[in-house]
Amino acid sequence: DGGVNVYIGNEPLIQGGLLRAALGDDYRVVGLAFGHGSFHATDAGVSEPRDEDVKVFHAGPPAAGTVEHTLDRVGGHAWFLDLRTAPPAAHAWLDTPRPKREIGTHWPRDPDPVDLVRSADAVVYVPGIRPNLLLPRV
Repeated sequence: DGGVNVYIGNEPLIQGGLLRAALGDDYRVVGLAFGHGSFHATDAGVSEPRDEDVKVFHAGPPAAGTVEHTLDRVGGHAWFLDLRTAPPAAHAWLDTPRPKREIGTHWPRDPDPVDLVRSADAVVYVPGIRPNLLLPRV
């Protein structure tokens, strides 16, 4: 896709980890996970996307075994979890790489293995999402 993929072992290092490495330990990363919905993105593999490359994608309910599937079971509302203070049983689950939707500017379709504790300080979970309003260029 023209980007640089950085890995720790077999696990991809996401942007928050790269920023923490550059900015220091006081930098905090808040991750987002969602159950289902639609959003704007480009297809995977589009390098240097143009406005016309952006389209609406839909993600159905999360598959069993994914981060989102487990987080979705907590309840039917949006919530926030500080991963730094999670109870030991939750911390052990959160500190294991599991498939998670990682959507940046493109929709990769296949989830990446993500260790939440190593990639974020907190996570916001939203059961459903919808596309943002695209503003015209000025």
